[in-house]
Amino acid sequence: MSQEMQHEKISKALDSLTSQTFEESFNQLADTKELWPMLALEDEQGNRELISFSDDEKEECLKAARAYLQMQGAKGIGKVAAPVRYAIAYDAEVQDEVDQKLKPAVIVEFGEKGSLHAYSGYSFYKHGKKPEDFLWSEPQAAGFEDLLL
Repeated sequence: MSQEMQHEKISKALDSLTSQTFEESFNQLADTKELWPMLALEDEQGNRELISFSDDEKEECLKAARAYLQMQGAKGIGKVAAPVRYAIAYDAEVQDEVDQKLKPAVIVEFGEKGSLHAYSGYSFYKHGKKPEDFLWSEPQAAGFEDLLL
């Protein structure tokens, strides 16, 4: 295994941002039954910003979130002066390894400045009859992604 493909230790700050991004995604899905791509950012001081992208098709919005981070990240975004970590959440279908069926899932791509690469994880979800009946699975690792900072 090359050194670039080895797992790095994920900081507590990145883990916290990623967990909160999953939680915000679940809340959005439970309330509205829809999730538009969202970008969560954090700087060294712990300032956070959350931006939702919904002005186009979902796939185009996801591309826009990634591009926005790459273009604006160095300049600062909102109250985040210079982002050092990020998470991008969106929904898609993921094949369940147990029954081999495609199921709706929240996917979060996350990374931190200075890392070798970014990561992604997913969590299956299911709507209930009421928002409080919304269910989700424990997030699972999905793989490596290109680092956008």
